[in-house]
Amino acid sequence: MGELYGFAGKILKVNLTTGEARSEPLEERLVEKFIGGMGLAGWLAYRLIEREVEPLSPSNALVFSAGSLAGTLAPASSRVHIVTRSPNSGFIAYTNAGHSAALMLKYAGFDCLILTGRAQKPVYLKVTDDDVEICDAQHLWGRDTWESTDLLRKEVASHWVDVIGPAAENLVNYAIILCSKRSSYNKTGAGTVMASKNLKAIVVKGTKGIKVADPDRFKKLTDEFTRGIVADPEVRLYRAYGGSMSSRPGFSVDEFASRVSERPYACPSCPLACKHLINLKDGPYKGLRYRISHIGALVGHNGPGGPENWDELIKLVEEENASGIEATVTATILDYLVKCYQSGVIGESEIGYIPKKGGEAMRRLIAQTVKREGIGATAAGGMAALIQRFGKDSEKYLYHEKWVGRPLTLANEVSSYIIGSLTNPRGAKAEFAHIPIRGGNTKGLTVEEIRGFCVSLGLKNEEVGRVCRGLDGFNVGRIVKWVEDYSFAYASMGFCSREPIMRHTNLEKLSQMYTAATGIDMSPAKLLEAGERVFNVFKAFNVKMGATRLDDLPSRGATLDPDRPLVIAGKAYGTLNQILDDYYDERGWTQDGVPSKAKLAALGLEDVAADLGL
Repeated sequence: MGELYGFAGKILKVNLTTGEARSEPLEERLVEKFIGGMGLAGWLAYRLIEREVEPLSPSNALVFSAGSLAGTLAPASSRVHIVTRSPNSGFIAYTNAGHSAALMLKYAGFDCLILTGRAQKPVYLKVTDDDVEICDAQHLWGRDTWESTDLLRKEVASHWVDVIGPAAENLVNYAIILCSKRSSYNKTGAGTVMASKNLKAIVVKGTKGIKVADPDRFKKLTDEFTRGIVADPEVRLYRAYGGSMSSRPGFSVDEFASRVSERPYACPSCPLACKHLINLKDGPYKGLRYRISHIGALVGHNGPGGPENWDELIKLVEEENASGIEATVTATILDYLVKCYQSGVIGESEIGYIPKKGGEAMRRLIAQTVKREGIGATAAGGMAALIQRFGKDSEKYLYHEKWVGRPLTLANEVSSYIIGSLTNPRGAKAEFAHIPIRGGNTKGLTVEEIRGFCVSLGLKNEEVGRVCRGLDGFNVGRIVKWVEDYSFAYASMGFCSREPIMRHTNLEKLSQMYTAATGIDMSPAKLLEAGERVFNVFKAFNVKMGATRLDDLPSRGATLDPDRPLVIAGKAYGTLNQILDDYYDERGWTQDGVPSKAKLAALGLEDVAADLGL
């Protein structure tokens, strides 16, 4: 095989039990089939993690993979994905970050990092180009993420740092990994899996860079993409507020700009700059200063816990990041405890106190959970552990999708975001049902815009006919399939899913950038098929682990009953189950939600079909 452009060309495998670290060449056939990044990580995890492997066992694999365009001039392409088996659901867990040490890993010569085994004592992994070391981390164990990062920077200077905190060390099921004090891997318990391996941190410095196959063509394409993003009218909103944020009680956007945010900052290669350096200029936590990603979204993610205002939210988010605990699950659990107490399902004696909402209450629950004290001992096991302790009837006070928390219950609407959040293999990931034009959600798009998107994907006339038919001029279950395929290809290239980025490219431009970077002829049709292949691998992972159709439906805490006819604004949409039937049919799956043998064969995944016993 010749030089593999766009990629570093190697996979680093580290067995923490034996201390062995070795590299293997990245096969071009895998790149062509799975694109890179999320796709490559999903395939490697699928092959490595067997049915009997428990999430927190040494045999579980933690797979990092940088996007195929990560580390190049392509704008907003710095995303690195982790795939593993979730300690919450037992299904696939994937999460991404923009400042990860694994991005620097690509400059060191490795596209992927596969971690298995368990060290006998706390360690951290240090990579400096080809030099790979497993270093003692006993002096870091027990310290929070902020302090650990600072200490590591004194030891390793300019290396990038991914680190876990006390929540992960104490095996709280929904622990995060903090990346260089700038962003994080969250939602899925990846930090918990990392801690189960006695791995405190990953620190990396690479100096090799990335070569592209056609530099002139690639620069022209990426310059055009960048100019489109910079000219987007919403860029100023993201830089000012972290997104198209609107004021709500206690959370004025003007107050955020005047006394909360010091300045925006960006991920590597990104012209958007949606993250913020927080610096409270006055109030009870005056002088509190740190970097945080997408603060506007964190208002919503913490919403079920009821933080009262910017001051309480900023203090709360500091605690979450320092301890390394995920926001949405924590807030959802507090909301659950309050509702269960108010309804008499759980008494004061079982909780240890009368639960209430607010920033102080959230911080109290975090402290208990991280230390596994009182009600926190149960909360540390996640939402499933609470249901197991307090009974199935209490689940109606809890909203999750595949045991991933959601900040709000399902709205009484039918849209790509609602359906795509449910069908997503991880659960609660609506942005993978984001149509890359204007508002992104079918709820706000015209029939002409949706039809135009279908045409841009190269759909055949009969496919466009199936998708663009329904009460609103489209079938939401059917279009979600195509949006997911596109989004999985887009994400596997390393791109961010923020709206002002997504809407300035399309399938044709993505295929051109991929081809110019890698030298691999990736037509739009091949790229879309690769996205579909990746999605089917993620779904096959869940099926292998026992997922059924029921796992694509809302939890009991949702407001959307899967068997209740949906009548909205006088229009009858059928039931959620009927929408799911259409979605499975469009995917070529069985009505049990299992990829069919024929579909897997058409995607070149015959070995997956055999593995699933099809």
